[in-house]
Amino acid sequence: MRVFSNVTKTAATETGLMGTPVLCDEWYLCRLTLSVPTLADLQWGMFPQPYLGAVGPDAAPGSVVYRLTARQRDGTIGIAHFLLLDGGEDSFEVDRSSGEVRTTGRPLTPSREYMLRVQAVDTQGRKGPPTTVAILAGFRPPQFTNASYTLTVPENTPVGQAVAMVGAISFQRKTLSYMLLVNPGNLFSVNQESGALSLTRTVDFESGHTLHILQVRASEPDTGLSGVAEVVVHITDENDCTPEFLHSIYSRDNIPEATAPGTSLLQVLARDCDTGLNSELSYFIQSPDFTISSRGVISPSQRLDYERPNHMYEFVVVAVDNGTPPRTGTASIRFRMANTNDEAPIFSQAVYKTFLSEDAGPDTLVAIVHANDPDGDGVSYAITGGNEDSNFELDNQKGIIKLRRSPPPILRGPQYILNITATDDNAADGPYPLSNSAQVIVGINDINNNKPVFEECHNYSVNTGVLENQPPGTFVLRVHALDADMGVNGEVKYGIMHRDGTSSGFVINSDTGVISTTVSFDRERQREYALSVTATDLAQEPLISICQITILITDQNDNDPKFENSRYQYFLREDTPVGTSFLRAAAHDDDQGSNAAITYSLSRQQPAYLHINPSTGWVYVNHPISQTSRISQQIVATDGGNRSSSVELTVIITNVHNQPPQWGQLEYWVTVPENTVRDAKIVTIKATSPLGDPRVTYNLEEGQVPETNMPVRFYIKPNRADGSASILVAEPLDYETTRFFTLRVRVQNVAAVPLASFTTVYVNVTDVNDNVPFFLSSTYEATIPEGAEIGTSVAQVSATDLDSGLHGMINYVILKDESGDSQYFSINSYTGVIHTRASFDREQKGSYLIEVQSQDSSESARPGQQGQPNTDTAYVRILVTDVNDNAPAFAQSVYEVSVEEDKEVGFVLITVTANDEDEGANAKLRYQITSGNTMGTFDVEPEVGTIFVAQHLDYEMEQRYELRLVASDGKWENESLVVVQVVNRNDEAPVFGQTEYHAAVTEELIELPIFVLEVSATDPDQEADQSALRYSLHGQGAGSEFTIDERTGHIYAQRRLDREERPAWRFLVLATDEGGAGLTGFADVLLEVRDINDNAPVFPCPALDALGCFVGHVPENSPADTSVMEMRATDLDDPKAGKNAILTYPHRTKRSQ
Repeated sequence: MRVFSNVTKTAATETGLMGTPVLCDEWYLCRLTLSVPTLADLQWGMFPQPYLGAVGPDAAPGSVVYRLTARQRDGTIGIAHFLLLDGGEDSFEVDRSSGEVRTTGRPLTPSREYMLRVQAVDTQGRKGPPTTVAILAGFRPPQFTNASYTLTVPENTPVGQAVAMVGAISFQRKTLSYMLLVNPGNLFSVNQESGALSLTRTVDFESGHTLHILQVRASEPDTGLSGVAEVVVHITDENDCTPEFLHSIYSRDNIPEATAPGTSLLQVLARDCDTGLNSELSYFIQSPDFTISSRGVISPSQRLDYERPNHMYEFVVVAVDNGTPPRTGTASIRFRMANTNDEAPIFSQAVYKTFLSEDAGPDTLVAIVHANDPDGDGVSYAITGGNEDSNFELDNQKGIIKLRRSPPPILRGPQYILNITATDDNAADGPYPLSNSAQVIVGINDINNNKPVFEECHNYSVNTGVLENQPPGTFVLRVHALDADMGVNGEVKYGIMHRDGTSSGFVINSDTGVISTTVSFDRERQREYALSVTATDLAQEPLISICQITILITDQNDNDPKFENSRYQYFLREDTPVGTSFLRAAAHDDDQGSNAAITYSLSRQQPAYLHINPSTGWVYVNHPISQTSRISQQIVATDGGNRSSSVELTVIITNVHNQPPQWGQLEYWVTVPENTVRDAKIVTIKATSPLGDPRVTYNLEEGQVPETNMPVRFYIKPNRADGSASILVAEPLDYETTRFFTLRVRVQNVAAVPLASFTTVYVNVTDVNDNVPFFLSSTYEATIPEGAEIGTSVAQVSATDLDSGLHGMINYVILKDESGDSQYFSINSYTGVIHTRASFDREQKGSYLIEVQSQDSSESARPGQQGQPNTDTAYVRILVTDVNDNAPAFAQSVYEVSVEEDKEVGFVLITVTANDEDEGANAKLRYQITSGNTMGTFDVEPEVGTIFVAQHLDYEMEQRYELRLVASDGKWENESLVVVQVVNRNDEAPVFGQTEYHAAVTEELIELPIFVLEVSATDPDQEADQSALRYSLHGQGAGSEFTIDERTGHIYAQRRLDREERPAWRFLVLATDEGGAGLTGFADVLLEVRDINDNAPVFPCPALDALGCFVGHVPENSPADTSVMEMRATDLDDPKAGKNAILTYPHRTKRSQ
């Protein structure tokens, strides 16, 4: 902290700051007092004054006449020496150390006054100023230390407290007696023995009597000597007055809200009956909207706003004086604003969100917008954007948006964004109308009325195949279905239907529709697969479509050709001509196409006795065979993929005279049903030997493919009785696996060189009805919109039957059940398409379960099913999807609720909900208030129906609202009436008939209490109990000098008033409603105290006192009317009230005796 000196130092000095704590009024203001000694402070001076002394003319030598004392100017007493500079005519001497003035013994002249000039000097030689001491040789009257005293006495000094000590010196060392010679108004008294002055009553600086001139006399009763001194008393001000505004309430009406900042609006003035700093006032206000100057001028600090509660600014102004401690006074400021069109309408929401069903019809309520103009202007509405299709119409006065009447609206999702502009009518007289905008976002709720559609379903089976032997995960096909709905209603998920516990070998990605394999397929085991692929939308009540796809397993060359027989043997006569065909080799390849195209060849041999047709497999004699007895070669079968197999061909050349057995038939044909039992004989064959021994043996050649009895399905059994043989069934046959067999039978004679011959038995297996028409899935799910027309397709079921012909021809029926659900549906017996036989209402029943049966067209060959076709059953669950066909319904047609008018904005009145028997999006409701909502006082949470306060309520403006509350599901709507009763609350303070009351009362009346005046207030609240008003006083004299009857408003003076002490009183009168517990109104009361002549004129000192203040001088022989002196008296009465203080000075002549 830096400390600067504010005095000029005459020499280099060291300033010390003692360790006394520094006291600060505020953090930024600290007061320091520094004492810096100067050279003058270090000079010596002598006392006491006056420097007067007395001594008897015959005083003995060495008599002490006076004692000097010295001290420095800073008040400290140090070591000093005293010098007699001159004077005294050697009759007196001064002791250098003690300062005593003593007689020297020289004779003194009676009544002569000796003047001695003395000086004080310190040990360092520094001298004080010389002083003259006057010593009278004789008797000197008592002498006061000062000829005149000036005192300051603070007002409010307690009575009897010493305010000064006026001491005198008795030179004869006598006891002194003090008295007041001049004491105006007997305000002071003096202690007869000590000379202490004190007050006889309290003094008030503000009374105006601040100067008092006294004369005090000190006398020696023994000698009769006395001395007089003047005492001038100044009554000083103390900060005992509180600043008082001229009015307790300042108000101004009709202030334009467009008033510019800094414009002077009002000047307040406060007075402080103190003086000086105590009366200097500063003004402050407790409002950020206004500023106040040092002269009390109030101006706006920012733009004002009419749209405040009650259109009024109300705040407190504070006057603070400069006293210590300061005193404050307050007044209320009320500014009532005048409206100006300076604010645009304000929408209750910047963005309104609502929704409609895509099938909403004409006149459907869309939304209600509301804008409130803070200036109180009327508001009109217009659609200024987003309505390019003209689907929406707007009531420009009510803000109600509806769908157009004609032509019917055509709504397209997902949403519309409407720009709504609200424009005021400029009734508040602005420069031009003002407008504001809001958005209304209208979401279009899609109706799930479209099933997913496989547009390419019929092409999938044509072009779809998967190569056998590929690893799991191989891509097969990507299906795609389109759903014309929007949002989740148009989002599609894919699936594959299959019977419980079975796997189709395929999987589908539910999002992309990509079908891939889960296993590696073998075409030779199953050449095709039927899949039921589903497309399901994601609606709450989804719709499903099914696409039947046949997936072919395409061939890979993974099989070698297989000969029908494991070996070939043939007997040829040696004379068989070249070119003779004698044997056909047959091979099969389980592959397909070129992979199964077989080419035959023979192993090389020289000479080439044999040749084989590469295409047919017929073996020919290519070279004369008589030169050989046996031919052995390999027959090779090669497919199109260069896979091959071989079989041995043995040709035995026989003598022309040897003959092999002869067959009764070159070939045998037989037809057997597939359900032929094991060991059943299907055919009898016979061969005979032309040799002498007729015995022959039969053998069924081993085949290598199913069609040639591999695996074994037949065996041969010789019949000894007639030399024939029978072929019997070894294992059950299956038409669906192998429909045709070619059996090669060898017969051999009994000879030294046995010969054999062959025949072929062709077995045609016929189909029997032994397969059940299996459904692809045990459970189907389908959907039907409620209200759909009779005959609407619901779903298609499909079954497969491995049998053929009538055995595999499937018919579909719906089985009757106890629930009765079957009666509402029919099924096409050939296609399996299920149709409706009724129109459904989801609200009555939401789902149906029917059992469908597939049956083939002939009697079953399965055990226990005689006379009946084969059948299978599946369940179809049909869900009735919701259609928005129900309007919302309120539980009550009228709701009643009450609300106190002082409830804050946002207070919830009631939650009113409607019920919609639809479900999902069709039951999603939106609530809106369509009428009765004056000035937008209320609003509703659109999704929950909660009605709340949106604007401040005022019972005095509106007591009852009838709100039309509409609930809409986007297509249908319904309404209910909500009656809101506003309950009156005490929100209006009582108002006095006058803002300021004036009255007068005469001072000094003693018949108390005295009626002064009557005040009256009224309560503006409607239905308020006016008798419940209670009056009270606040401010100067309230409760002491003045009281009020709390019921009647009569004000009384309770004490005797003295105008000279206080000429006027100002206080507040308060009126409080609700028996004194409610709101309070204010008014000013200015009470004047009327003067009476209760004060006599007073001269400042007693007249004609020789020692008084009225002593005149006139030269002798002066003419008549010569001015001798001027005498003035004062009168404390009011000079403005009659003649009470108008003084006259009559002259009374005192005649000589």
